[in-house]
Formats: sequence, C-alpha cells, structure tokens
Amino acid sequence: MGVKTFLSSCLKKRRSFSKESSLETRIGYFFKNQNLKIRALTHKSLAGEKGNEFHNERLEFLGDAVFDLCVSDLLMETYPDANEGELSKMRASLVNTQDLADLALHLKLDQDLRLSTSEARDSGQLKPRLLACVLEALIGAVYLDGGYKHAKKIVARFLGEAIKKGPVNRDYKSLLQEFIQKKYQKVPTYNTINITGPHHEKTFVMEVQMDNQILGRGKGSSKKQATQSAAFSALKKLGIVPTSQLQE
Repeated sequence: MGVKTFLSSCLKKRRSFSKESSLETRIGYFFKNQNLKIRALTHKSLAGEKGNEFHNERLEFLGDAVFDLCVSDLLMETYPDANEGELSKMRASLVNTQDLADLALHLKLDQDLRLSTSEARDSGQLKPRLLACVLEALIGAVYLDGGYKHAKKIVARFLGEAIKKGPVNRDYKSLLQEFIQKKYQKVPTYNTINITGPHHEKTFVMEVQMDNQILGRGKGSSKKQATQSAAFSALKKLGIVPTSQLQE
C-alpha cells in the first residue's frame, strides 16, 4: 500500500472522528504548552490582521526539517539496504505538498486553522500549501513541546504503514519512459482527460499514449498521482512487472 491507498484509509479515520474530537486526540499528542499548539495553527494573515507577530511560520520552518528527518529515519530503519538515491525518491514521494495537504484534511486541520477574515473568505483553509504548512508547523510544535521521540511517533503513526509497505521504486512514469525509449526509441505522452469534484477534492483522470495509441489510464487526487496511476496501468498492459508491488 502506497500513499494514495494509505490516505484513503486516513479518510475512513476522519469519518470516525466526532465533530467534538480535539486536535490533540486526532494527532495523538497532548501539548504541555498550549501556546505552541495555538501558534502552530495561526496563519500569518491573522497575525497581520491583529497587528502582531504571533503566527506559525517559524514553527513551519522547523517542522519541515523535523518531518524530513523523521521520514528519513523511518526509511533507513525500514530499508537498511537501500542506497541514498532510492531513499531520496521514497522520501520525496511521501513528503510533498499535495500529500501533506491531503493528510492535513484527513486530520481535519482545516477546522482548527486560525485565519484572517479575508483569508477565510478566500477558502484559505482548503489551500494545499497552507494545509501542508500547518501540518509541518504542528510537527515543529510537537518537537519543541515533547522532543524528537514524540514527533517521530506521530509521523510513524500516519506514514509508517505507507513507508513499510511502500516500494523502493515507485516512479512508474520513469519506468515506463525508460522501457519505451529503450524498445521503441520514443517518449510516451500524457493527457488530462477529465477533472471532477470541488476545489479541495478534485479527481484527475490522465491517459498515457504512444503514437496515438492509449497505453493506460489512471486517476488520482492530483495530476501527479493520476499520471503515476496511468503509467502503472500501462506497465501492466505491456506485461512489465514493476519493481514495486503497489496496488492501485
């Protein structure tokens, strides 16, 4: 199971949360310093509106590094024989804006964000970059409040399963391109077929073609995910067994 499948399981967890469940219940950590939690949830727009500097940018800066460290640590523990390149690819596939934003939504962090009136009016709580930043800010806050051990525990709780079951090579687009270039001396092309759903829950459908022949089709919550899904479909159609066992 990769990130896409894992996030679907997170969605089921989101549904199980009651409307009254606290942020701390949802992330599995209870702050000793509540001020850190509030700061992590406070966007710069609200600080500007109130005329102060109480916002989460510094915590986001720290949390970004802590998140990368936790994922790197977990990957090295899980894949002791993987080289630096393989570990880097896996980390990049796990720690990116869209997937972090999806995870933040599954954790209902959009309900806890503290935004200015104008940012809230502009649906800032549903912007991927803003959601990813607040998740990283929370990890930074946990690190300061409870130390690395607790920060890593939270990351492992929500990404550990994807890390353990995720493949070393999950870049299906590159695998497909390498195969087609080697066998046909051509490069596959990708086209967006359809986009459905509201702004914060879009579903993309992509097709991969060669010489106007459809090799595969896939869908996902981002163009990147849909492209990887289409490439995976093409690899199966061509009878190639990817080095990954990720199920779409």
